Amino acid sequence: MTNISTNSYGPGAIEIVELTAEKFDSSRKIDIRSIVASIQITASISTATMFAKMMLGDGIDFLNNPLFAFTGEEFINVSFRRSNTNQRFNYKFVVATLDSEIKSGAGDSSVFVLTLLSVDTFIDSGALKSKGYTGTITQIIRSILETELKTEIPINDERFVDTVDDNTFAFTEIKPFEKIDILQTRAFRESPSITSIFMFYENRSGYNFEPFEDMMTRAESNSNIITYTSTPLESIDRETEFNAILNFAPRSTFNNHRRMYHGLYNSNVKHFDFLTKNVTKEEISLLENIDQLLHLNRPDPGVSTSFSEKIKTLGSLTYFIPFDSSTNDRTKDVLLNNSPFSILLDENTLLVKTFGNLLYDVSDPVNVVILDNNSLQNENKKEDPRYSGKYIIHTITYEISVGQTGYVMYNNMLLIREGALRNTDFYNKQYTTDDIKFNIVSSRN
Repeated sequence: MTNISTNSYGPGAIEIVELTAEKFDSSRKIDIRSIVASIQITASISTATMFAKMMLGDGIDFLNNPLFAFTGEEFINVSFRRSNTNQRFNYKFVVATLDSEIKSGAGDSSVFVLTLLSVDTFIDSGALKSKGYTGTITQIIRSILETELKTEIPINDERFVDTVDDNTFAFTEIKPFEKIDILQTRAFRESPSITSIFMFYENRSGYNFEPFEDMMTRAESNSNIITYTSTPLESIDRETEFNAILNFAPRSTFNNHRRMYHGLYNSNVKHFDFLTKNVTKEEISLLENIDQLLHLNRPDPGVSTSFSEKIKTLGSLTYFIPFDSSTNDRTKDVLLNNSPFSILLDENTLLVKTFGNLLYDVSDPVNVVILDNNSLQNENKKEDPRYSGKYIIHTITYEISVGQTGYVMYNNMLLIREGALRNTDFYNKQYTTDDIKFNIVSSRN
């Protein structure tokens, strides 16, 4: 593979500023643009750090070069920007694995796939440390990042939200990110909302620690939101339509079997108090916490009363939840909310592919317009109410490859419907237009 021009324009066109491999000891640094076929960089609110996959097309036997052979002790420096803009992405990864090698039929070249991790992930794998902490959970997580990982990734103060009450934690021989996972499940605000669950994640601005409530507040208050419109592929002007949705795939809108299996209709909770050594037992219908939210794609919660009552007699999921009544311990609320909340999110997500840009990041809001099936060839186009609306970005993958005239990037995104996170009437609250109307046909008796 030879060097190509990076000065292409149009939707998705990017310029590679740097793509180099560097030895840990900084003894050698080599430009690898000529052998990189593609790279996929992923950030998500469900993962602590970013990660990447990189495909190398080696037709010059580069990887057997004794001056620079990949041995798993290299940094990969990535820097790129949107063509004709100042939007720029910079990151340093560590080579974790060389996953595969595929020889060409001619035997004179190979394709390699490398897994790239953040430097902090690499350090975390060997940083087993016993240590005690006192303070709010937010303060403790900051301290773990700064003292145990000695991170060079910035902490995004605007999205590093304070939790309430001081806590004392003693950790024995576990990794920093494992400690953060434990702390995250104990984090809460005074709000009893199901959406007050905290998420710890990395995006392009650094580390973030915030509840879903804050993501929703940003979505509701942000009036300058990008609108992406689904357009038939054959009619997309690839020179001008930066905001075209190239393809999308909705997730399942409901799964009653999965809901039953995860105990949404009936759960037995055994609550063990470390302080008093007492155990309390209770039955909880987790569906009661979210039945007002499940009408996003249907005008009813998704099950009949008789069906729900029948399930309660068949069995249940059992939770054993230890807690400490001497503190303001909200472990029970967090654990019980996590299961139905994760199912709710899964049932209100959309997979979307667009031309690549750096205008938004993980947890940012975007507006989506999906036309109904009758509108594709109709001048009086109407939005499909099942999928159109305001979403929050759960996961984004920047997919970079070599095009005919330069480097091209696409954004592959997993989106969560903002309405899925609030107790709102979806049918009366559209985000893209105010005048859209449609009738809801009631089911037969």
